[in-house]
Amino acid sequence: MSEVASFKDLLLWQKGILIVKRTYNISNALPMEEQYGLVNQMRRSSTSIPAGVAEGWGRKSTKTYVQHIRIALRSLFELHTHLVVANEWGFITEDEIVSIEKQINEEGKMIQTLIEK
Repeated sequence: MSEVASFKDLLLWQKGILIVKRTYNISNALPMEEQYGLVNQMRRSSTSIPAGVAEGWGRKSTKTYVQHIRIALRSLFELHTHLVVANEWGFITEDEIVSIEKQINEEGKMIQTLIEK
């Protein structure tokens, strides 16, 4: 962690931001009646991913860093669930879910690798 000047230099954080952008784009297409339900939950859980990475990095302790990375992983799982629900209800296409699942799986593998170190 000490070689990195800022949390923004972390690939994990950068990829998390891409997931946030993708989630916002997807959620913009959801029906207005989901604005305070599924849309809010998707956006909140997506932003928690890079936020957890940044907060953990800022603590400078390996133990607390891993705790925050675990929180980011749980947020990733939560987001994935919201996306599956959106797909099941026909709010997003199969292509959209498959595409973002690739990003989610990649981010999840990176987080798991950090946790296991």
